[in-house]
Amino acid sequence: MSNNVKRLMHEEKPSLISVIVTVKNYENLIKNCIESIIDQTYQRLEIILVVDSTLDSSLEICKKYENMDARIKVFNDNFLDNTNMKSFALTKAHGDYITFINGTDFISLNYIEYMLKILKKYDANISECEFLSIPEMKFNMDTFEVPKQEEEKEEILSSLKAIERIFDENEKVSLKEKVLWNKLYKKDVLRNIEFPNDSNYEDDFVTYKLFNNAKKIISSNQILYANIKKATYTLKSNYNLSRLNVMDAYENYLSFFKNINSNILLKKACTKYLKIILSLRKEISSVDVIVENKDEILDKLDNKFLSIYEYLHSLENNNSSLENKELYEEYYKKYKFYLK
Repeated sequence: MSNNVKRLMHEEKPSLISVIVTVKNYENLIKNCIESIIDQTYQRLEIILVVDSTLDSSLEICKKYENMDARIKVFNDNFLDNTNMKSFALTKAHGDYITFINGTDFISLNYIEYMLKILKKYDANISECEFLSIPEMKFNMDTFEVPKQEEEKEEILSSLKAIERIFDENEKVSLKEKVLWNKLYKKDVLRNIEFPNDSNYEDDFVTYKLFNNAKKIISSNQILYANIKKATYTLKSNYNLSRLNVMDAYENYLSFFKNINSNILLKKACTKYLKIILSLRKEISSVDVIVENKDEILDKLDNKFLSIYEYLHSLENNNSSLENKELYEEYYKKYKFYLK
């Protein structure tokens, strides 16, 4: 066989896509998720199911599908050793491209084929699509109707433009950019990326770094991903202090934007940070919320809010810009209610 023929055969071989699914107590939803993946129009997949400390039958369901489909590999918490689930899965991934899917969610049957098509069409490093967000309590797969698509539109984004959209005041725009799960990545974009052990805010800790590693992002308006908002059942008085970890994520944002000398991104991130601190203050200040060292935590929030507010003013003074000023002054007026 000639070298030219060998080269042509190699070029025609479809790319391997690694589909990474993270699962934790999703027995009511994981079946829909897995079946939407194995039925994809694009079939050259390796499907990595990472099941963490599950208390229900999720692991058994995943293993059942592993026995049915050779493309599926299941790993449970015996392998994790306190490592982030996605970090662990990446050590097992052999694909040229990577996509992350929550075990609660499902994808349209052409999701991977379409995402790969537009990524290659524009020679991009990341492709992304629109999504549906559906509360678990209102979701029924038997009655679910596929949404009508608008006329197809694709937009090319630079790294900085995509990062900037993470802080958009339109939460739909912000969420589309921030989340890890509505995207297809060239594998090299994930180089040297560390996922935090706390998975609650891994999007905030990681996605902007992936954008920074990408030269080009292609964003589509097609709705190809369904995000099922899993119901949580917690007593109002039992406040989860891990919610404060979002502040660590925002400190990372600010440090990164200072290092790349982007005052535009600093202003946007600081303004969104004020909004988040205000939200945390409202939650913890409630008389119904019981938190150890509550006063100390409230003081920490107050001090951080004021320091970010003052820092924003210094940025405005240095750049003679009024951008976002009306918005962060509005947050300050609301926060003054809590200040002594």
